[in-house]
Amino acid sequence: PDARSLTNAVAIIAVTTPDPTGSDEATDTAPLGFSADLALTKTHEPGTVPVPGDPFTWTLQVTNLGPSVSRGTSTEPLRVSDTLPTGVVPTSAAGEGWTCTVSGQDVGCVWGTADAPSDLPLGDAPAITLTAEVDESWTQAFSNTAYVHPGTTDDPHLDNNTASDPNLTPEPASVLTVTKSHDPATVRIG
Repeated sequence: PDARSLTNAVAIIAVTTPDPTGSDEATDTAPLGFSADLALTKTHEPGTVPVPGDPFTWTLQVTNLGPSVSRGTSTEPLRVSDTLPTGVVPTSAAGEGWTCTVSGQDVGCVWGTADAPSDLPLGDAPAITLTAEVDESWTQAFSNTAYVHPGTTDDPHLDNNTASDPNLTPEPASVLTVTKSHDPATVRIG
């Protein structure tokens, strides 16, 4: 039997007269319904706004709401992906238990490693910290959405697998100008 199925076998044992039809046994196999509802949130420190040229940090939080562990394989790992908009350049991504890569605007994190993905138990996974830098010329509001992709375990509620941090408007970078002057009539020598 498959590890994801349950088999029940029954047999009738005749004490006196054997059954002439020969159907004294029956078997029924039912698949087990493994499922894990994964949820994702994407937040930044309250009260902070991106400043062009400075680092800006988001926290990505994956939660397994159950009822089963979420399983990943090397061909179908449990992973988080986030493509940042043009003008917002990802510089790093990391989290305990996550293997993260940054390529251009794309950030990807696998729970475990690509070669040996891990099962995600119920509850919160360690958070992923994503840091990016807003281009110095960028002044428009932007929104960004991240996704959690379940591994091989069925996710019955895909509607909570995305998270956005909408309408962030960068603050203008501060421009500091210093002007130095003097009054020639008040300059004394000696």
